[in-house]
Amino acid sequence: VPREVIAACPLAFGETGVKNRIKSILSYKKPTFWVILTAAIASVILAVCFLSNPVSNNSIDDRLSVFIDCEIASHHQSERSGENFCCLDWEVLGKEKKGNQTTIYMWVLYMEYSYDNGLTVECGAHIPTAITVRKTNGNYELVEYWEPGDGSYYVKDIKSKFPWYLHNKAIDSQRYIKEQQARCESMANEHFGVQSTIGGADAPTTITVETVDKLKDKYPQFFNLSTDGGLTVFIWQMSQDNYQCYLMNTFLVAISDMSFAFTEGASIGEMRAILSTYDIDKNDITLQPVTNPLSSYYYVIDDQYRERIKQLFWNDSDQYDDWGLNMGVLFTSANQIDVIFTHSSEAATIHGTLTTSPAYEIVAIHNGKTMSFGDYMRDVLKKDYPETVFCWNSFETLINENSTLTQSNNLDFTYGTLPVGQYLLRKTVYLTTESGERLSRVYSAPFAVVD
Repeated sequence: VPREVIAACPLAFGETGVKNRIKSILSYKKPTFWVILTAAIASVILAVCFLSNPVSNNSIDDRLSVFIDCEIASHHQSERSGENFCCLDWEVLGKEKKGNQTTIYMWVLYMEYSYDNGLTVECGAHIPTAITVRKTNGNYELVEYWEPGDGSYYVKDIKSKFPWYLHNKAIDSQRYIKEQQARCESMANEHFGVQSTIGGADAPTTITVETVDKLKDKYPQFFNLSTDGGLTVFIWQMSQDNYQCYLMNTFLVAISDMSFAFTEGASIGEMRAILSTYDIDKNDITLQPVTNPLSSYYYVIDDQYRERIKQLFWNDSDQYDDWGLNMGVLFTSANQIDVIFTHSSEAATIHGTLTTSPAYEIVAIHNGKTMSFGDYMRDVLKKDYPETVFCWNSFETLINENSTLTQSNNLDFTYGTLPVGQYLLRKTVYLTTESGERLSRVYSAPFAVVD
């Protein structure tokens, strides 16, 4: 499970920096000849040291980021990794470039977890790492994957490999470990998390009083409705990935003028949050797909479309996190699978631009444990299935606020026709904050293939 977080850096000067610098300027004296000569020699030495061209900006482009993720995972994974939930986190300490080769110096945390009445760490590694890559014709290839030796060689190797200005960061094993462990544990807990319910209907677990108050201000007509006879949710599309909802008491539907209902509506995410405030069973909520006369978007409402809307709205894996995002999977045929992201800004506590690439991973669930699809085919189903490395397009698609993004995937180009069984789809989403910090998070959703 790839993950990269690049930390923001504070200003270099301390609280008394301005005062000290002013004092230095006021007490300035012309240096002697020998001081000038010594400084000149030191400048020449530093110039030689910096011929390797250290890169001041430690940001990593998306293609290189994915390449590094794959190399770290490949380096640490073993034959038993398919039975566990694997995740990694790396902190960039610095970069240096020589010609067409770039070396990235980092602290790498690799963890494997299992879950049995609690989260268990099966194995892990936390180690300073230097990865050297070569870029040719826009593509990266590995030149060297470096780690220090054990025991008495550890510090000596780091000082020999890492630039002098990174020695302290590379040797200090406690500098980043707490944050890295917290991020990996968060991903593992999310992966093994138990779905909860609110108000009798499947709903986001991150709903707060503040969230509900905002929704009441925005959609007062959807609150305090009578639940006698049930509730009906009308759902229509304004565009391919833009679903809108309107809520009414089911008994009043037959005697109401519905023309006003199509002038405004809540997103699916918002409507799920609104329904969570009602003490009503899910079976007493009717989903009614409709067309909107005010929209030029054309679609046909048939049994297949109704089933699609039902799964989109009530997907079991649907819960909002602090990014205001949830992911569901709709398996539409033997070789077609849709990944559906729904966003709710009211549920989000961390805001920014959300994007995702076409890349995804499918793992099998066997005897309650996850295993790679290849191992499942070979070891469980006893089928001849080759090891495959997919080359994904790095183009990222924007996930708009309060909207739904559907990505359709043809399995003929990746995993092929899936056998009957239970599976888990994993997909990485990136969040770029207003300050420019880029975060990544892996979302997962279960699905099954039946006869």
